Formats: sequence, structure tokens, C-alpha cells
Amino acid sequence: HVPCKNWRIIIENAEIGDIIHRVHWFSVSGSTRCSKYTFLETFALHSDAEVTTAAPLVLNPRALCPSTHTSAQTAVVSWASPDHSGWYPKHCALPLLNEAGFPSDVMLLFVGTRFIAWSHSQLQPLQLAASSMKLHDRFKNLPPPFSDIGFDAAVYACPKTDPFLLYLFCENNYLLWNIEKGVCVGQVGVLGDCDHPGGKFKNIPPPFSSGLDTATNLFGNEVDEIVIFKNGHTLHWNLKLDTASGVVQKLGPSTSIFEDGIFSSLPSHFATRSVFVVIKLPRPSDGFLIMIGSEWLHFSPAAGITKGPFLVNAHKEFIELPAVLGWHIIEKSSWILIDLKSRPQMFVGCRATGSSDNVTNSTFKVQWSDDTQVWHTTAKLRVGESGVVTWILSAVRTSHRFWRLLLCPFNASTTLTRIQWLKLPMFPIHTLPQTISLSHQADEPNLSHPINDSDLEVLFSPSNNSTILIKQGDSICFDSDVPLVGQITIKTTSTPDHPCEESTWLVSASRDGASWRPIIQIQCIGCYGQACWSPFDAFKSWRLTLMKCHASGCLLQSVVNESYNGPVATIAGELSQQSLLLLAGNKDNYVVELDSGASIQYDFGCNLQAFSKVVIVTTHNRVLKGTWLIESSQDACTWTTLSEASPSGVAAEILLPVRLPSPFWRIRTTSRTNITHISWYSLHASTGIHTDFNPEPTSSSAYQVCVMLPKETVDRSLFPFSYFEPTFNPIKKSSEEVLAMSPILASGNPSTAATELSVGGCLLCAISSGRSQAFSGLFLQTVRDTLSNCECRFSIFVSENPCCSSDDELVWHPIATHTHTSDLSRCDWVYYGSYPVWKITLDAVVCSEGDTPPETIQVQH
Repeated sequence: HVPCKNWRIIIENAEIGDIIHRVHWFSVSGSTRCSKYTFLETFALHSDAEVTTAAPLVLNPRALCPSTHTSAQTAVVSWASPDHSGWYPKHCALPLLNEAGFPSDVMLLFVGTRFIAWSHSQLQPLQLAASSMKLHDRFKNLPPPFSDIGFDAAVYACPKTDPFLLYLFCENNYLLWNIEKGVCVGQVGVLGDCDHPGGKFKNIPPPFSSGLDTATNLFGNEVDEIVIFKNGHTLHWNLKLDTASGVVQKLGPSTSIFEDGIFSSLPSHFATRSVFVVIKLPRPSDGFLIMIGSEWLHFSPAAGITKGPFLVNAHKEFIELPAVLGWHIIEKSSWILIDLKSRPQMFVGCRATGSSDNVTNSTFKVQWSDDTQVWHTTAKLRVGESGVVTWILSAVRTSHRFWRLLLCPFNASTTLTRIQWLKLPMFPIHTLPQTISLSHQADEPNLSHPINDSDLEVLFSPSNNSTILIKQGDSICFDSDVPLVGQITIKTTSTPDHPCEESTWLVSASRDGASWRPIIQIQCIGCYGQACWSPFDAFKSWRLTLMKCHASGCLLQSVVNESYNGPVATIAGELSQQSLLLLAGNKDNYVVELDSGASIQYDFGCNLQAFSKVVIVTTHNRVLKGTWLIESSQDACTWTTLSEASPSGVAAEILLPVRLPSPFWRIRTTSRTNITHISWYSLHASTGIHTDFNPEPTSSSAYQVCVMLPKETVDRSLFPFSYFEPTFNPIKKSSEEVLAMSPILASGNPSTAATELSVGGCLLCAISSGRSQAFSGLFLQTVRDTLSNCECRFSIFVSENPCCSSDDELVWHPIATHTHTSDLSRCDWVYYGSYPVWKITLDAVVCSEGDTPPETIQVQH
């Protein structure tokens, strides 16, 4: 794969008289790329899943998480934006008055239910620690909600005549409070409530009637006038007349801050931000102290901005305020939550994507719950780094219905555009269990509905439409020879005689069939239930017990088992979950200790891999030492050393020669060390760089394209011949027939005809006359809209045997797997060399829950 200046063709066994008519050179019109291997699957939300969020600025929260049948969506969520006060405790300020009824040098600053006295002249608090309103004589008798969350604003009702009488505002509530005596004058009122007898603020217009950001007294000549702030607008209100003042009436009852005669020269970006505090300063020439978000400034109606804006935590005037009182520090939780309902999942990782133009060094807690009341923290996700986190399987061993990302308190904003939940790959088990039995409660069979063990086999058939009546307390036991079972899906049916849409089942497992261990409960909602668990416990026997249902019993329709379909990592023959998640996690998530001479072995099973590079990372305060060997094997007994390296840094990048895929790979070392990260890479071609390979119509004898179907009867009218003559001898096997067909795999345009292919069937592309071809990818097209809600899984094989050798057994080498999820898909693989025979096999057709997979698919191109 290295570009070279000189190329040559060596002709062996040439005979006199042979003529070379033409030589074609084909190139890749681009560069190859190494794609990082990952075995974790991205979970796709189902249609009944719900996504909710407590973030203030969200466009379509569900689009943050990819769905099963939706393509790339766009959503933006701003977490704990400083422009929105809803994610902070309530902030408020109250200047204490002097004898003349004007603001003094001291003011009270409130954050939530805590407050502190602050000297404006000394630029420091007048007490060592903040006080709690619930314990202070002046505020401990406050009624809810003021006592629970504090208040948005506090203004004097009659500053000249009574310097202790305040109006307190919280949400859309207000209260007249005597701060000297610590008592309420009257009852809690509601803004805009005309029915409240003797109430104030009856005619206050929207949006102020729904609550306010802050408010301040104007003092001076307008002793009874206050200014109320809400979403960049102001309202001048006369407390004595309980109406909008004459000044504002000229501009309208609600006006923009920039149209207000007092605040018209504020900076433009203040208009879109929620105001925390506006305070009249002691001297008239000083104007107002305005605090918005993390900034503050001094503002005079005559002179404009006289000081600032400055950051609260970066200027000497208020630098102590965040530490003493917690000013502008997020206190409320903001989160995004998914409710999986009847399809709970056992996630093992999460990936979050943030906006590139935003500060995204933000930390989220990954949490799960079964009732949304008690939450368990699994891991922490830092978006500012790689944006992905995984956790060891012992942290979450079973599936859960509710998952969420909870934002940790910090002082910056975060913008997320995509959240992906990662899970272990699972594959449905299509083979029947070895044994199936039904045990009744207290060994008392249901005489009205006798069931034989052979009747239970229909429950494990994917196309089953019949039902079996199960009574509460009955158990279905079965033995499975498929290892690593990790998921069970149950479908029931509700009828008028047996109305059981909701039921509870207990999954138990056993190694010997005698002692049973409870694994998890399955809650069926709407006749559907699913549960997952860690698949790495070696259980052979499984039991489903109906714990709760309708009194008449439950009609069970199907039971679908799924097994783990990813790699297994072992050290010295023992399973190592940390070594497994080294393939998917961040650096420093896990540390795997290796002794001298030890190795990490990966078993990829049927998902054979051909790696071209491996990157090994140790802990940050160490370096890799000794010799490292990368080896592969076809049987885990005979190993081939592909590369040997002696690194000396924190990370080692080891290049590997390209070989045919192998199921077993291992890393050996001669020194004792710790590993925190392993990345395997495969060599692939970038999208669109292939030189298309199409046979010429005149070369009728150059290629043979055929289909092998596991059916004896095939409609031959589906296979018209346009390019090729069916002169080769078809391969015959016991229940398979090879038929020449239209070159749907080689033609430049999709065929109008379609070829039916069932699970187990395959498409063959044989190159005759002793020729070979090196393919590096394929396009696969099926008839439009025939595979909605389904995905097809294919395997690609090569063989060195000629296709026409009917007496010889073909030896196939797997080189790639492909998942076909739409009408047209593309699969790329590593360049392995030229082969005379290529094969594409349909391994499985998997559909969404509730959909029956078709018996055949129709391949068109």
C-alpha cells in the first residue's frame, strides 16, 4: 500500500507466440485510511421511548439521541446557560436605608436561602460567613415558597415613611414583609390576580405577571416608583397607585430596556440576558449597580457606564462574593433523561458531541434509575476531552429503564448537539434450546390447558403467531448450548378472556440445573418486555417465572434469546472486563496490570478482524519498556508473530502487515507494565476513492456470476442472460443449486429484475479462465421499501479454488461483514489480493420488535 515509482509485471511459463494485447493499470484515486475498531454499538431509540430535559434552550430534545428509523437529525441543547437564571439559585440584593430613606453603604445580598451583609465602600462582607434565612430572626418565619427557594427581588413599599416594610417577589408570588419584626403583613399574593381582596399588582401585564427577574426602587423624587425587569424588558410601576407610571405609559406599559429612558445606553448584549440584580447606589451620581450573570457594572442614566463591566470573580470589588455566598454558581440540576419504557437497556458507555465554537470542558454524571426517585451514578463524562466514557460491566450488571446525563455544577456554559448511548452487541439466537420444559406452581399442572414440552418449541420460533397460556407461578426452563446469553425479549397477547397487557417475569440462571440465581425481572408493558444483563457468566440453564399477571393467566407468544456478539478479552485464560473496555474507553479509565511474559488475548469469534496498526498507551507517569509482540491465530493454538517492537515512551504505535482476517489476536510483553488504552486499526479505503470495476459486455467468457440458493425449486425466469453464457458446470450440493443469473453484482446499473435470497443463501462471483480479481468494496441494493424496519447481515468470503470444480470442496476465507440497513448500502474492506471466487452470504435478517422478518430478500444490484 506504499506508492512506488517503478512497477513491473513478471510473466512466468510464457510460450512462444503469446501476444499481450493490452495492459490495464487501476489505481485508487485517493489515500487509504485507518479506521479505529470499536465493538460497542450505538443504541437507537425506539418509537415509544421518551426524551425529556431540564435544560432551558432545547430544540427537539429527542433529536439529541439517534432513533431507529430516523437519519441524521440536528438538535442543540444549551446546558445551564449563564443567560438563563433558571439554573442558578435565586439572586437578590437589598440596599439598607439611612435615616433619610435613601440607600446606605450596606446592602444585603441573597443567594437562595442564604444572605450576607456587604459594605460597598469597604468592598468586603461585614460577616465571616453567610447566614441562613431559615435560622435568622428576620426571615425564619417566611412562608413557602419564599422560605424554600428565596426570592427574585425585594423593594421597599414606603422607603421614606417605613424603611422596614418590603415587597418580596418569588416566581409569580409576592409578599409584604416587615424585616424588623420578621413577620408577614397580610397573605401571599399572586401577580395579576384580580380576585385577591385588597391585593396589589392586579393589573400588571404579561410577561411580568408570570414572574420577574428583579426589581429596584428609584428613590429620589419618585419615592413610590419601582422598575421591574423581565426578559430584557422593563416596567415602571407606581406602588401607591398600583398601576404603571406615567413615564412608561408614553412608551407603552412594557418596553424594551433600550427604549427605557433610564437604561437606554446599556450594552447591547445585556438585552438578551436575565438580570440578576439592579440596585440604586448610595450617591445619586453613582446611579445603579447592575449584575447580570457573571458580570457587573456601574450605570448612570446621565453618563452611561461609569465602571465595568467586570467579572464578579475577577475584580477586587466583588472577588470574595462567589466564595462567601456562592454568587453565580450553578446549584440546580440540569439533565437530559431517556425513558426506555418496555425496552430497558444495560448501557456500558456514552458519547456526547459538543459545539466546536463553545466552551465544552464540562462534566456530566451518567446515572440510571428504575423509578426516577433514586439515582445511581455510574461514571462521569467530560465533553471537553474525547467526549466518550465507558464503565466496567460490574458497575452496571443489568438493564434499567431510566438513564440520564446530569450536569455537574460549574461556571461555564455547555452546548451539546448529539448524545449516543453505547451498548454491548447482541445477536438473536435462531437455534432452538436443547431442552424446554414447563413447571407449574406447586407441581400442579393446568388440567384445562394441558401443555406438552414439545409445544413449547413454538415460543422460540421467530415467526410464531400461536400462544400458550401461562399461569402465575409457572416457570419455563430451557437449556442453551449458545454461550454468553445476555438478553431476553418476551411478547404476550391480550384477549378479552385473558386481558393481560402488563405482567412481571423473573429471569433465573443456573450452571447445574439445580441451584438457581435470580438475574433480573422483566416488566411487560403493552404486551412487550425486555431485559439485559452482563453476558459473561457461564450459565447453561435458564428459567422464566411468571411472577405477576391477570388472574386468568397470561398468553405467552414468543421468547427471543440474544447472545453477546463481540470480542472476549482474557489474561492468562481469565476473563478481563477491563481489558475488553480498553478497546472503547478513554485513557486512564481503566488500568490493566501485565506481568512479564503475560499477554492480553482477544477472541473476536465469527467477526474476524484484519488489523494494520495497534496503539498501546500506559499510565502518564510511566513508559513502555521491554519487547512487545503482536500475534494472530486461526485456532488460538498456533500463533503467528506479525510485529515486534521495543517502545520507550508513554505510547507505542506498532504497524502490522496486512493478512487475511483472524479470529484471535493477542499482545505479549516481556516487561511488567500497566496499560490504560489499546486501539486497533484496520486499513480501509475512504468513501468514493475506488476505481469502479465493471466487466466489458464483449467479455462474455471472462466472468461468471451465479446465485446459490438453499432451495431446490427456483423460478429461472428471474435470471435473464445479457452478458454471460451459462457454459460452466454448476456446483451441486445436497440441498443447494447454483444457477447462472443476470450480472446484478457486476453491471453498472441496477437490474429491473430481482433475485430472491433467503437466510443461508449466497451470491457468487466467479472469474473464469484462471483469472483473479482484487475487490475492495461493494454496493448492495435491494428492492425499494421491502426491508423497512429490518436490517440484513452479510458476510463476504474469498476462495482460491475455481468455481467450476464441482468435485472439489471449496475452502472459503471470511474477509468482511456488512450490515445492510437501507435500500442501498456500501461495504469496504482491506485489500487482501486477487482471488478467482468471491461470495456474499446472507447470515440473518433482524427486524424491530413487533415486526416479523421476511423469509427472503430481493437483491436488485
